[in-house]
Amino acid sequence: MTRHARPLTLLAGALAATACILVGASPSLAAPPYPAGAQSTALVGGTPLVRAICPAGSPGALSAGTSTKGGVTVGSPAGARCTAQSADAQGLYSIAGATPVPPSLRFSAGCQNSTGQNGGAVDVPAGTFVTGIGVVTQTTPVATPNTLVTYPGGTTAILNEVSIDPTSVLRNAIRITSGPNSGTIIGQVICGVRYPLAVDTPSAGEDAAVAAPASPVADSDDSLSLLLIGGAVGLLLLVQLPLGMAIRRRRSASAS
Repeated sequence: MTRHARPLTLLAGALAATACILVGASPSLAAPPYPAGAQSTALVGGTPLVRAICPAGSPGALSAGTSTKGGVTVGSPAGARCTAQSADAQGLYSIAGATPVPPSLRFSAGCQNSTGQNGGAVDVPAGTFVTGIGVVTQTTPVATPNTLVTYPGGTTAILNEVSIDPTSVLRNAIRITSGPNSGTIIGQVICGVRYPLAVDTPSAGEDAAVAAPASPVADSDDSLSLLLIGGAVGLLLLVQLPLGMAIRRRRSASAS
C-alpha cells in the first residue's frame, strides 16, 4: 500500500465502522415472533376480567367468559387468547342504547404482523353511520383500521383502532368515544412490550391510561445508543487528524 493511499483506507474503514455502530443503535419495529409481554383483554376493566398474558413462545393460553362494565357486555362467550404470533380477542358485544341487547354483534382484534394493519373486524347494526360508507341498512362488518362510527342513538366509537410504537402494536376492536360508556374499550390486544405494561382494572380512571399509547421511559438502551453514537463521532474525528496531516505533507512536497 502506498503512503498516499493509507489515509484514504483509514477513512473508508472509519466510515464502515461508524455505519455499523449507528445501525446497531437504531431501534427496530416489533416483528413476529413478538417478545414476552403480549396480552389480550376482551373488555378492558370488565367484571369478571377476561384476559390472557402471553409469554414468548407459549401460545395457547385462553381466558373466556362473559364480562360487563356499565352498559357494555361481551360474551357468548368472549375469549382472550395467546397465538403463535402474539394474541387475539374476540366474541360478541352489546352497548346499551346503541346495539341490540344481549350481545349479538361480533368483534375481533389481533396483531398478525409488525405493522398491525390487519387482524380485526367489528359488526355494526343497521342504522349505524360508518365513515367512508354512510348509514348501513343491515348488520355490517367493518375491517378498516381507525374507522369512526356513530351508532343508532348517537353513541360514537373508533373501530379497529391501531397504535404503533418501536416495540409493540396496540389494537382496540372498539373504543367508545361518547355517551355514558365513553372511554370503554372492547377487544384490546397488545403485541410486544409496552412501558409500563398495561394493567386492566374496573376503575374508570385507569381505563384512559390503558387506552392511550404509553411512552417508553428513558432506560439503559437509550443511554447505550447515545454512547455508541458518541463513539462513532469520536472515531471519525480521530481519523481526520492523520488524514489532514498526510494531505498537508503532500501539498508541501508538491510545492518543493
